[in-house]
Amino acid sequence: MALARNGVIQRDVLALLLANVRTPREREGDLMAQVSACRLGERRLQELLQRYGAARTTIYQQALQDYSARLMRAALARVPAGIYEAEDFLDDDGFGREPVRLRVAIHIRRDRAVVDFAGSSPACRGSVNAVFAITVSAVFYVFRCLLGEDVPACAGLMEPIEVRAPEGSVVNASSPAAVAAGNVETSQRIVDVLLRALSRALPQRIPAASSGTMNNLAFGGIDPRRQEPT
Repeated sequence: MALARNGVIQRDVLALLLANVRTPREREGDLMAQVSACRLGERRLQELLQRYGAARTTIYQQALQDYSARLMRAALARVPAGIYEAEDFLDDDGFGREPVRLRVAIHIRRDRAVVDFAGSSPACRGSVNAVFAITVSAVFYVFRCLLGEDVPACAGLMEPIEVRAPEGSVVNASSPAAVAAGNVETSQRIVDVLLRALSRALPQRIPAASSGTMNNLAFGGIDPRRQEPT
């Protein structure tokens, strides 16, 4: 169900989405901001194509990806070869009392890395499950931290890194698993377990773990002028 089709907002889809949230005006603003950002990106890409042509623009884009990949390979080559393992736990999934295991083994060989989450808990009843894209994003973030601040944060950085996550696990959940907190909670704990594993390879470079949580704080109430949630 797409919010926009051929660049046109599907008003019936938007109305359905807004009818199912507690703060429709705020969510509409967020969605329209995202749509506007996509449209601006589209215009900027069209300007590049008009200025440099499709062939030249494609060459430059690929060069940027290749450049980032070379930087990541160089960083990985400086990590001692080996297998670095770590595990961490969420207290529970909100329903049961069993801890939820996050386990990783990082295989470093020459200028490449394999990040394997085998041994992580199966997907839970609670909403702490992370989809594969969230897990990959956490891996991207951690390995990006090994590089300098001026490195382009593009897909090329992941070219020398392979991510493996068992399908149906808490780090690679699929429908109908609940995933709302997988982004805001489990993603942070994935980062911590990755840093713990890398600290065995680079003890002088890896900092202490964070609190392993997103620490969200939300306020709500009723607007007495409109009698609607705010």
